[in-house]
Order: sequence, then structure tokens, then C-alpha cells
Amino acid sequence: MDLSTTGCRCIIRDPRGSIVYIDTDKNLAMLCKFPGVKKQALLHGFVRNISKSKKKIDLGMMFTKETPEESFKLVSWYISTIENYVKALG
Repeated sequence: MDLSTTGCRCIIRDPRGSIVYIDTDKNLAMLCKFPGVKKQALLHGFVRNISKSKKKIDLGMMFTKETPEESFKLVSWYISTIENYVKALG
């Protein structure tokens, strides 16, 4: 839903209702796929805030230094690409 160089907000959905228990201040690692990029980015962080229901989790995660430098570069590249696109639209 939202991405910056310091963290992200995402929604995890499971229509079967078997969402794994996650709580704030817990460490989390996830893989993120960016459009046009074959390799997934590994993002490490800790959960800052969370909203849960039976079939989805909405969480905010702050990235930590365990995130590989290559993943930080991918995030920065993606944000820059989107910003440039928006500027070009006028």
C-alpha cells in the first residue's frame, strides 16, 4: 500500500482465514516483487503497527539494517521511478 526508504505498509490476505499471528515490535522478513525486476527484494524490519481480522493483516513495518543493501537500492530505484513518472504527467 505504501513504500518509503525507511519502511512500508502492506496488507496480507488469506481468504481461507488462516492468517499467522503477528504482533507489534516483532521482527519480520518478507520478499517483495517490483514490476519489471526479476529478482525479489528481501526486506527485514520490525512491525510498528498492526490491524488484524480473520482474513487479513494490515501492518506497518520499519526496515532494519539486516535488509541487504541491494534491496534498499531496489526500493530507492522504484520510488524514484514512480516520482519521475508522476512529474512527467505534470
